[in-house]
Amino acid sequence: MNTDINIKEYEEKKEHLEEVLFYAYEKFIKNKYAITLQKANIFTKTLGMKAKQEVKAYVYYTPVVTVSESYTTSNYISAFSRFYDKDDKITYFSASDINDLKTSKVKRNEMSYDEYIQTYGKLFKEKYYVKRNGVSDLLSNEDKYSYERNEDDILRYGISIYEINDHSYKSANLVKKGKNYHLSFVLDPLVSHRFFGKQIKNTGHMTSDPVFYNSEVTFVLDSSLNLISSHSVDNYKVKFGLINLDISMSTENYYFFSDSEKFKNGKKMIDIKILKPDEINFDGYRLIK
Repeated sequence: MNTDINIKEYEEKKEHLEEVLFYAYEKFIKNKYAITLQKANIFTKTLGMKAKQEVKAYVYYTPVVTVSESYTTSNYISAFSRFYDKDDKITYFSASDINDLKTSKVKRNEMSYDEYIQTYGKLFKEKYYVKRNGVSDLLSNEDKYSYERNEDDILRYGISIYEINDHSYKSANLVKKGKNYHLSFVLDPLVSHRFFGKQIKNTGHMTSDPVFYNSEVTFVLDSSLNLISSHSVDNYKVKFGLINLDISMSTENYYFFSDSEKFKNGKKMIDIKILKPDEINFDGYRLIK
């Protein structure tokens, strides 16, 4: 295995396993093009009634622009949003349905990085630094994958909405299964979910912050410690108006990378273009079909 860390030592000692995840993050960041695909199922239970909500999302990292999209559907709600991060600003489009991109129903706005963080919790950049006082100005030079930083600045990985660090999980494990490694964390939501909680509250128009009481995530890495996928389960309570909701969320993420717009899918190559604002079908989803 061609890696710069002694994975056997981490596997045996089970200590500082967040360092293995950081190593996988850094490998992912170094790719010129990368995609994360997400599918989530959200189950809601209240007043004896049950409802299911599905979320389909992606982030497409390119040297020119990073695009993030999320589409939520259920029997009672539908919401769509797409964000373009380019030239130190974010342009976003929102509607109740993805097909509204081709109509006047779609809303177009711009926001700064600070405004995005206040609403969605984390930038969807692969990696960035923030000032310790909370100002979210990026501290970067011209090289997208090299950042200048001051000693007091804080590193953020936007690859995951969770904040995983040396004090944000209760326990962790690393095991080898076949050719792959399974890296698991039982998270401490008070630390790991502060960005996720903000996102849920603001995007869902909740009355109060969600209260998480169980959160676990497992990353699957290949033999070279490249990200393959992750599976997470989050259970929480949240207030919507006067109603208290019990939520169970199961999320699958899949990670792909390439040195060009062509991504390998089995024996085929898929040419994945950046969608224009009025385009609907993202070819990247073919990577998990």
